[in-house]
Amino acid sequence: MNNHPFRRLLRLLPVAIAMVVAACGNSDDLHGPAHVRLLNLSSYYTSIDLLSNNGDTDVDKTLFTGVTERNITNYASFKADSFTFKYRKTGVTSDLLVSNTTVADGTHTTYVGYGALTTSRSSRSAKTATIRIRATPASRC
Repeated sequence: MNNHPFRRLLRLLPVAIAMVVAACGNSDDLHGPAHVRLLNLSSYYTSIDLLSNNGDTDVDKTLFTGVTERNITNYASFKADSFTFKYRKTGVTSDLLVSNTTVADGTHTTYVGYGALTTSRSSRSAKTATIRIRATPASRC
């Protein structure tokens, strides 16, 4: 009964609402730099970091650190480029998720981190945590 479709829908409803709210942004600055922020809606990762690298150096740049559950950062602004974004649990050096993305000047994008601790179907005692990231571009609201 734990995987009833209605319960799954109810668990995803806060994520959907947050994505709609996060999509509202300031569209006055359409020709300025790219803007990115992070919203943590994960029920397992109480604090996450976002690092970026555009391939110009071997060093990752920390965009956000210690983004706690149910919190959103301010926008970070930077020049348009292709980036590798790395999501990590705060205080840990291994990546939870790595994604490649291109950001364009004049855009406002909110990355929503969500996920939970789940029980493996093959072994009821095995638990794994997953994080998923959804990019939500800003629009006029």
